[in-house]
Amino acid sequence: MASNASYRVLSNVGEGVAMATISITERDIFVELRKYLIELFDCPVVQGYQNNTPVPENGIVMHMLFERDLDYTANYWDPSVEEITAQRSVAATFQLDFYGVEANNRSRVVANLWKSSYTTERLVKCQPLDNGQPRKDVLVNESNQYENRMMLEITLQYNPETSYHVDGVDEISITTTNI
Repeated sequence: MASNASYRVLSNVGEGVAMATISITERDIFVELRKYLIELFDCPVVQGYQNNTPVPENGIVMHMLFERDLDYTANYWDPSVEEITAQRSVAATFQLDFYGVEANNRSRVVANLWKSSYTTERLVKCQPLDNGQPRKDVLVNESNQYENRMMLEITLQYNPETSYHVDGVDEISITTTNI
């Protein structure tokens, strides 16, 4: 028995459509965390150390140390746009370095408020999970001078969704021929 099958595939691949998109980026998390810290302290807040640039005076430097997945990927199919969205919960650990005369006080404020309703109400793209204890780590700066530095590790959760297009079949017909 032979069969002839015909189907029509709808595809946007190769037509300038992005292959995959992500809903929350690393930059989004840094922007939100920076805004939170600036609202608390009204001081300079930067992402990571930059070559040939001194740390901000009486400021805060943020570093993402690592991420870990909290669960398995959940996939959601949207037939109206022929798209699958894969969602996963992620825990991200950051190190905040506080500098200057207020370093001790600022690190303690964040440690006290991190797991509170104050923080959960202000963060949208992520939510606080945990934090360590502030610890002193004096730094010798670019001018060879001792500088007060307090370090605090914070952990937050975000739930990025990655969406991608999949080809779908609009209609199918099968014709069979008896031999």
